[in-house]
Amino acid sequence: MPPTSTASRASSGLDVKAPDADGNVAASYDVTNSGDRDGAEVSQVYVTQPDSAGEPPLSLRGFERTELKAGETRTVTTSLDARSFQHWEDGWTTAPGEQTTSVGSSSRDIQLTGEVTPKS
Repeated sequence: MPPTSTASRASSGLDVKAPDADGNVAASYDVTNSGDRDGAEVSQVYVTQPDSAGEPPLSLRGFERTELKAGETRTVTTSLDARSFQHWEDGWTTAPGEQTTSVGSSSRDIQLTGEVTPKS
């Protein structure tokens, strides 16, 4: 299947669920192919930890390739495990407070953001 035009985007509806019992988080969002031919979009999911963690501003933690017909919108869910919200500090550690989950076609094209407070 050929790629879609650049008009295809993760466009709306980001819903970042609270962590489950194991600390896993589900991020759901809508992807729309606004082009005039069938194709695919690769949505990338990033996590931004608090400054105190000393991590890069955007860390790629997941991605989903979605095939779409022309004009189609589909809800996509990316699962992020508990480690996605941790950093190394004499062992895996979760920084206290909210962390940002972002979705885009690249780190330079963030289209959606949401907040989640991971389990410590």
